[in-house]
Amino acid sequence: AFDKGAIHLHDANSIRLGNHNCTTVDLEMLLKNGLKIKNGGTREPKSIRVALAQTYLLIGAVSQNQFGGCAVAAIDTCLAPYLKRTFEDKFIEICAIMEVHPVPELLTHWSEIDVSQNDTAQKAQEIAKAYALDDLAQGMKGFFHDLSGSSAREGSQLSFSSINYGNDPDPNAVLISKSILETRAQGIGANREIPIFPIGIFQYSPNLHGKGKELEWLFDMAVESTAKNIYPNYVYVPDSSSTLNWRAKESTMGCRTQNGVDRHASTMDRTGRGNIAPVTISLPYLVLESKGDYEMFKESLEKYLRLSEKALLERFELSNSSDDTYVY
Repeated sequence: AFDKGAIHLHDANSIRLGNHNCTTVDLEMLLKNGLKIKNGGTREPKSIRVALAQTYLLIGAVSQNQFGGCAVAAIDTCLAPYLKRTFEDKFIEICAIMEVHPVPELLTHWSEIDVSQNDTAQKAQEIAKAYALDDLAQGMKGFFHDLSGSSAREGSQLSFSSINYGNDPDPNAVLISKSILETRAQGIGANREIPIFPIGIFQYSPNLHGKGKELEWLFDMAVESTAKNIYPNYVYVPDSSSTLNWRAKESTMGCRTQNGVDRHASTMDRTGRGNIAPVTISLPYLVLESKGDYEMFKESLEKYLRLSEKALLERFELSNSSDDTYVY
């Protein structure tokens, strides 16, 4: 069927390798628990800069074991704890230098300067915030440059990487999303070229980004970035999904793939899942083969649907039997 053009097995050259196509990695779990890659490994980072470096590393590790895209479902949510920790560590350090007590309220609400506190504590908070945001900016620049310039796949290819963001109102997550948009706007290299990777997908929700809503300004930033810098793309997160865990919210792998409902799981989770590879059925071929007979066309379509299903299941078995070089 493939040879005569009735169906097309996408990326057929990868079938015997047992590789799969696209994956949405579980960034939260991988950062927290670490991962082993051949002779090395990682442990949980203690700063936003290291967290971003490790995110690049694990995307590259997964990319070497597949031929499609590697996505993160909600990178802003996953990285937010490490930005918060960066500020907290800087704040405690600066308070010790300035000989001022690290007021707990200033740790909790660090994204906005608390003017109700004494001048010294407020100054310590301002300095710590500046350090944390600089670490975020530098780490994000490195993240974009690494994914846009380092060959992390066979044949000296770049990692086809995608990041979903923008749907978390937590102040730390919002700062992550803002930094992503700002970094893309700055471009990469001496000539500030538009970075192709990571592909950005903005998770738009009417109740969060609509007119007069809390993060309308962030959506405006995203639209301006799309107009000038190609990305982000957009995925619609309906109001009905707004109360769901970030793992269950709508996200994509940047190209053509979105993990749907998992009928084998009790709860919806888009992470740690992906696809094997598409199979396309040529409907014009089926029409010509049926010679205008509608009943024959329906029978032919049913036959090739079953054949496509068989092809995918066989590919799935090959993918499961391959020897992975990375371990979750």
